[in-house]
Amino acid sequence: MLNSLNQFRNLPETTRVWCAHEYTLNNLKFALTVDADNRDLQDRFQEVTVARSQNQATIPSNIGLEKRTNPFLRWDIPSLQSAVNSHDPIQTFARLRGMKDQF
Repeated sequence: MLNSLNQFRNLPETTRVWCAHEYTLNNLKFALTVDADNRDLQDRFQEVTVARSQNQATIPSNIGLEKRTNPFLRWDIPSLQSAVNSHDPIQTFARLRGMKDQF
């Protein structure tokens, strides 16, 4: 899975990302539990909270925004590695995924 997501990270920043369901707000709530100091994430959370309160869609996104705010594309960021107590990219990703499964 890490290899597949890494292919997304290598796409141009303006590449649009469409998911099948409106999970953005819940995903951002989780992301803040492991990456609370991320200013881009904080800003995105505020924007999405407003959009969803007005019943607006938050998709599509783009790779650039996802790379700045999605913990599953940021397994090599030291603050996220510290949040899961690992410096190994695969283990960091796996621990993040496990935490999200329990969220």
